[in-house]
Amino acid sequence: MRCLAMSVALLAWSSALAQPSPSAPDDSVVASMALPAVTMRQRTVEPALVRGRAAADSGDWQAAVPLLELAVEEEAGSLRTLRSLGHAHAFAGDLDAAHTVLYRAASIDPSHAPTIEMLAVVRFRQADYEGALSMFERLGRLQPDGVVAWLGQGRAALMIASPDKAIEPLQRAIALGERAAVEPCVDALKQLGRRQEARQLEREHRR
Repeated sequence: MRCLAMSVALLAWSSALAQPSPSAPDDSVVASMALPAVTMRQRTVEPALVRGRAAADSGDWQAAVPLLELAVEEEAGSLRTLRSLGHAHAFAGDLDAAHTVLYRAASIDPSHAPTIEMLAVVRFRQADYEGALSMFERLGRLQPDGVVAWLGQGRAALMIASPDKAIEPLQRAIALGERAAVEPCVDALKQLGRRQEARQLEREHRR
């Protein structure tokens, strides 16, 4: 559970973006007035996105959410704004809103692993363990060397009373160096009556 909760924090918030330094009007300033509409639109959305991420950086999720909602509206639901808003909702404790937003983000790019990971974690925290298992399995296909995918699959399988489905992903997590997978793997082995293997695994990781 600890590692799943920690995976929520994997998003590296951008704390600042380069800002233009003041200078006397010149040809570049005049030219900027003729920028395409999409560029001008980006210039209006960046402050909301940056302020929202800055609020998230400081742990002020209640302030971050409305700013990121504004960024989503201004940027017509881009992947980056939806993902940032989904994280903010999750940290603020509104898992239903987080799921709605992250599901929308995943529909934009079904192969975007960080979004799939967050959606899996949110489903796990909602106690939708079968849904979480499905998302963690997808994450495993996208990131076969990622610990979170295998640990998540194992824990979700245990929560739906399927220890037989939990062992292989937990063993993969252990092989990738995740000690937090040892205890649930031992538990799964014991549930299946494979006590000798469970004791062996405990001895190996007690060293």
